[in-house]
Amino acid sequence: MMQLDALILYNADGELRPILFRPGRLNVITGESGTGKNSLIGILRFLLVSDSPHVPLGAIQNTVAWYGLLAHVGDTHFFVGRPAPAHGATTTQAMLSIGETEIPPFEALDANTNMSEVVDYLGGLIGIEENLHVPPEGQTRRSLAANLRHALYYCFQGQGEVANPDILFHHQNREFQKQAIRDTLPYFLGAQKADALRKREELTDLRREIRRQRLQLDEARAARDLGVGRAAGLLAEARASGLLLSDVVARSVGDAFELLSAVIEEESPPLSVDDVDSSDESERLIARRAELRKTLREINDKIRGLDDFARVGTEYGAELNEHRVRLASIGLIPDTTDPEAVCPVCQSSLSDTATHAAIEHSLGRIARRIELARRDQPRITSARTGLVQERTKAKAELADTDSALETLARTDDLRTAAQRTWDQQSFVRGRIAQYLDTTTVESDEAISALERVVVELEEKAARLTEELDPEALRSAVVSILNIVDVA
Repeated sequence: MMQLDALILYNADGELRPILFRPGRLNVITGESGTGKNSLIGILRFLLVSDSPHVPLGAIQNTVAWYGLLAHVGDTHFFVGRPAPAHGATTTQAMLSIGETEIPPFEALDANTNMSEVVDYLGGLIGIEENLHVPPEGQTRRSLAANLRHALYYCFQGQGEVANPDILFHHQNREFQKQAIRDTLPYFLGAQKADALRKREELTDLRREIRRQRLQLDEARAARDLGVGRAAGLLAEARASGLLLSDVVARSVGDAFELLSAVIEEESPPLSVDDVDSSDESERLIARRAELRKTLREINDKIRGLDDFARVGTEYGAELNEHRVRLASIGLIPDTTDPEAVCPVCQSSLSDTATHAAIEHSLGRIARRIELARRDQPRITSARTGLVQERTKAKAELADTDSALETLARTDDLRTAAQRTWDQQSFVRGRIAQYLDTTTVESDEAISALERVVVELEEKAARLTEELDPEALRSAVVSILNIVDVA
């Protein structure tokens, strides 16, 4: 039990005003109205747990620089000091000096810790053990651990609280404090056993493990119920894409898993066509075909030119000969042996040497032209024969090139079809791999084992819940309070 030895008020000049207590006895503080008696509870709460003394404006607020408390628990003496905050402000600074039996001077005051550390130390010093109030299942408020702050509910009563018949405990009428009192009172009365915290923590862990095991059990059952359908769909896709034979059927989930695993583990089958890319060969053949077509056009143009030249020469020679024959038939071509020859048109004599020479010259020139046309005919025929042979050869090569291109086109079609089949098989393999990686179908024995684990955990949780029954705790609190009333 904590005993207060002295409450000390320090001003900024270093002067102090102690209020001395007699430990273990009734202490009555009297004084005129407005001298600060009601502020003592606020100052004590500030020194022990809170962040403000909540003193009204006046002498205390205007003059006090530090508040101090000298107290002891058993043989352990300590001093708690705190700097006075400004009006309306808060602070967490504190000074804790353990083993202090005398009031320290103002010069020795120095904040060396914070209130969280002070509350933890004093709580342990007065015997507040580790504890936790866990709300009943279904309620949303957080678990609450009783500490020194809650202990002050049962140590102080302000003037208004004493006079109010509807309030029993300190700060009972403040927001959320009523529920905190309800949750911590069993601990401070001793109705909550020392091992209750251990059991509550064990119950919390059990409930968490039950939820985990139930989730695992539900997933195993769902996988068993749905696994056959999903596996059957994947097997159908595998058969359709050629990864499995059409007569393969799974009779159980285990068989389906084995078949699907075999599909994944099987080596990829080779393609039925050559894997070499034929794009370069196709481009070469297309270029050669264009070259051959150009060559054929040039050869045909040359052949047509030779044919035109031969036809013109033949027709020219024939025409010249025809005209010569006509001239001879009417006697315009003189005979060198007839000195009496005359022109049949003008009846002039053709025996004149100059005239005869002119006619002979013209006829000789015509004869030479005819002879030249006849002399070029073999060369034209030979050249044309060579061009025809080249054209035949080019046509044959062009036919071979077209045939090769058609073959490549058919090969590309086969390769495209094979690639589509390979892509489909790869897609199905991926779906099967994803299914096998994310689906675990437990055996009936494994599911039965999970069910047994859940039942055992639920039975253990039920026993702990019965031991921590809120009604039993409430009955214990009522019994203790009845003992207090009787006493």
